[in-house]
Amino acid sequence: MKRALDLNPRQQRIALDLVTGVMVVSVAFALAGLTWRLAGHAGQGAITVPSGSRPVPPPDLSPALAWSPFGRAAQTEQAVPTSIQLVLKGVVFAIPQSFAVAYVSEAGGTARAVRVGEALGGATIQSIQRDRILLDNAGRVEFLAFPDPAALLQRLDATPTDGGYRIGSGSLPGMRPGDVVQSVNGQALGRGAADQAAFAAAQASGSAQLQVLRDGKPMTLTVPLR
Repeated sequence: MKRALDLNPRQQRIALDLVTGVMVVSVAFALAGLTWRLAGHAGQGAITVPSGSRPVPPPDLSPALAWSPFGRAAQTEQAVPTSIQLVLKGVVFAIPQSFAVAYVSEAGGTARAVRVGEALGGATIQSIQRDRILLDNAGRVEFLAFPDPAALLQRLDATPTDGGYRIGSGSLPGMRPGDVVQSVNGQALGRGAADQAAFAAAQASGSAQLQVLRDGKPMTLTVPLR
């Protein structure tokens, strides 16, 4: 084989033209392939070029909403008060719900900590909210809320008086309108905020021992509050 230096001028021009032609053809094929892919026709997938004019899609908020940070409104509206003998003592509200804890007393026992998914009184805890918990009781959504002392006073149609509360037309079994309740479970009434706590504790227990003044005579009654 002759070396390049042994070629005559005519042969050197021909060899240079061949090399140049090969390079041009190679570049042309490369550009054609790139253009084909940019146009989106290649079977192996097109190159995607981002466009500044394309609107940015909104963020997906479904994972955050799945936590229900404001409570499950639909379930709360459909829920009914539970008939299970439970008393809600306290709530540690948290997001996600796996960190939330409720303190519930069963049948007048000591309050224990419960979490979402645990069994409670034959039902299953669905959700722990700021002021109540939702229960799945045999497929029905029920709620357990904090005892409301004002509801008991309204039920008794009670009005404040000297040394206690005078019962109106809404008396409980064993009580009479005009009775003056002087103490609840041994706690004397007539001290404002402390009275609310006494009625709340009595309602939570389901019954109460009342010291009553009737026609000027003291007497003790044990009445159901549920």
